[in-house]
Amino acid sequence: SVMHDVGQPRSIADLQAAKEQRQKMKAEQISMLSVQNSQLISSLDSAEEELGTIQLEKLTIEEENRTLRESNFELQAKAKSAEGRLEEVTSGYDDVESQLGTMTTKNAELFNLLEREEANTVKITSELESWKIESSILSGKYNALIQSSRESEETARTATRENQLKTDEIRVLRTEVGQLTQKNSELTIQSTVELESMQEQLRLRKEKQYQLLGKLQSQEEASRHAEDHAKEMEQNVRDL
Repeated sequence: SVMHDVGQPRSIADLQAAKEQRQKMKAEQISMLSVQNSQLISSLDSAEEELGTIQLEKLTIEEENRTLRESNFELQAKAKSAEGRLEEVTSGYDDVESQLGTMTTKNAELFNLLEREEANTVKITSELESWKIESSILSGKYNALIQSSRESEETARTATRENQLKTDEIRVLRTEVGQLTQKNSELTIQSTVELESMQEQLRLRKEKQYQLLGKLQSQEEASRHAEDHAKEMEQNVRDL
């Protein structure tokens, strides 16, 4: 621009140049503001797009959180149910263990009873054998007395007095032998009956023992299954 001294009036050319200068500066300012406005609009668009993305991510996260809460609730319900089943299985297992202990005690008592019965049977058998031996001895004595009686009767033909004494003695001895023989027969029958009864009781108790042993094995198998099931349930609860 053309500079003038202070106080000199400006020419039309100066005014026109100044106007153009102002218009140029205004155009430059408008251009700069337009660029800044475009940049601001672009930034706003980017911010809105980023905000939409963030909101979408927020909705996605909220949905995932809701799904996780529902899954967690279901897992807690399953865990409580599994704990309840575990308590039931554990309680059943305790009952089985108690029954198993009771049956084991009863089985031990039955074994002791069978041992006593077998010992009693052996004792009765021994006594029966003793009675048989004694009966055999008495039979030998009886035969000897018969033989002696015959000899005495033969001798009595020549000695009446001695024969009478021998006859009385033989009669007494025969009576004693008869009583002993009768007693031996009764004892033999009684011992045989008692032995057969004891053998039958022993057989029945052995059968009962075998049945109890079978039940005991079944209880032990059930106990093992219950224990395995309880461990499995406990592991499932831990996994949950």
